[in-house]
Amino acid sequence: MRIPEFFIPKDINGKPNPIQCDVHREASHLSAVVNLNYRGEEEGFSEEKQIACNLYIVYRELDRTEGEPLSFFGGKYVAGSDPVPSGDKKSIGCGSVERGSHTVVHR
Repeated sequence: MRIPEFFIPKDINGKPNPIQCDVHREASHLSAVVNLNYRGEEEGFSEEKQIACNLYIVYRELDRTEGEPLSFFGGKYVAGSDPVPSGDKKSIGCGSVERGSHTVVHR
């Protein structure tokens, strides 16, 4: 699963896209297939197999939540508030995708 092209245009409203111009960003990552099961080292799968594994991982995250959007995506987060409230049984906090595949993308 690559970053879709519409997220990485060369410019936005006539200004250079910060994703394309960031000297700290590894440019080769923009076209790489993401490993959503990354656990410290790559498995070395073909692109086709890695995409199939990624689809399974996201399906598993959705299946765990029985299709409930708040459990999958997480609860409302407002800047300045605790994203994972402790002790509040009514609060959703992070969803399964935030705790899993989304976090791996930021490695």
